Amino acid sequence: MKHFRSIDDYKHFSWIIRHNPDALNDERAQEFLHALRLTSNRRTWTLDKGAMVWRAQIGVDERPLKERGFAVGFQPHPPARMKPVPEFAAEGRVSTKGQPCFYCANSKETAMCEVRPWLGSRVSIARFVVNRKLQLIAARPGNGRGEFPTESSSAAETLAHAIWDELGHAFSTPVTRESAALDYAPTQVVATFFKSQGFDGLLYGSLLAPGNNIALFDVDAVDIKSCAVREVKSLQYGFGAAENEYRMSNPENAA
Repeated sequence: MKHFRSIDDYKHFSWIIRHNPDALNDERAQEFLHALRLTSNRRTWTLDKGAMVWRAQIGVDERPLKERGFAVGFQPHPPARMKPVPEFAAEGRVSTKGQPCFYCANSKETAMCEVRPWLGSRVSIARFVVNRKLQLIAARPGNGRGEFPTESSSAAETLAHAIWDELGHAFSTPVTRESAALDYAPTQVVATFFKSQGFDGLLYGSLLAPGNNIALFDVDAVDIKSCAVREVKSLQYGFGAAENEYRMSNPENAA
């Protein structure tokens, strides 16, 4: 079984999955997936039974209720809504239409940031507990534990780190709603492959918060323990130069 060919392996794989109607039977694509498996031994992550994770949903249940003698205008979404429903499952980094997975995070702040709330919006944030030991693939920089190539690393190890870093970036990068189905296809194929290998889900970084995102293949691998409402009080943006920028010839018209 071959390892990775070059630094561009993920780019080739992504192109094949997006543009080849018979992508799943493509030899180069299969070779890439098996190279991922061969280099995944040090990229596993265990979620022990009893571990806590968080899942957020935009909005609240606005039915009034009585609490401590006074009326409350809203409450968190009910427990049933805090888990995905198969018939409403949309395309995602891991899930396909009609085939949900359980998206969550290892911190409540990351979970809330990942739903991209707007200033003044309310978010239902639920705490779940893992009900069995889960084995995940860590698709994030390094090997998920902060270990990176060293001067003593072989060329194959260094290449594998680079490929996994690019894969982790693909899982973490937000996509536009208009291109979601196409942009999610490569990571969906990778996720389905690792599910077929007996893994319970994936762990990947967040570009919106410091924590990690988690996608579990079995939505019943967690049980809800509590749910609360949070309101977005502030937002912070940062801007930097993007590729392919241009400048007007007249400096007065330049940004």
